[in-house]
Amino acid sequence: MSVGLYIVRYKRRRLNLPRPEFLAWDPIVIFNIVLNLYLLIMPWYPPNGGVFDGDVSFWYATYVVTGIGILVGCGVYYWLWVYAFPYVLGYRIRQEVLRFENGAQSHKLVKVPVAELERWDATHDAVGRRLDAARDDEAKSVHETTDLEK
Repeated sequence: MSVGLYIVRYKRRRLNLPRPEFLAWDPIVIFNIVLNLYLLIMPWYPPNGGVFDGDVSFWYATYVVTGIGILVGCGVYYWLWVYAFPYVLGYRIRQEVLRFENGAQSHKLVKVPVAELERWDATHDAVGRRLDAARDDEAKSVHETTDLEK
């Protein structure tokens, strides 16, 4: 998850999006990455007595292989749902930003038919905000600042 945080930061920087209000400190994130690597690697080291000398009657790393199998299964499911099925059925998955009356935001995944994909990409930015809504927000903030100046 910490590596994903750096990926999101990189993508936001590449898209020229503003910095979020909350930022995790880099030393804490790096420590978390090192800790997770340790937790990922250590189960593969066999016990002192050999591969069958654990506290169970079967191979000591059975739970590790089972966990990896579950993660691979989840990855295959995600790939099918986001890439394979949309390709075969003629649509693409895009995200859309939802704005609520209290100012909160959320994201929604929507199916966009391939025939409408060009129009969707022209009317939405990379995050999923409608471009006309983004212009309205900018105009609103300009009006708010000019009202404050009066």
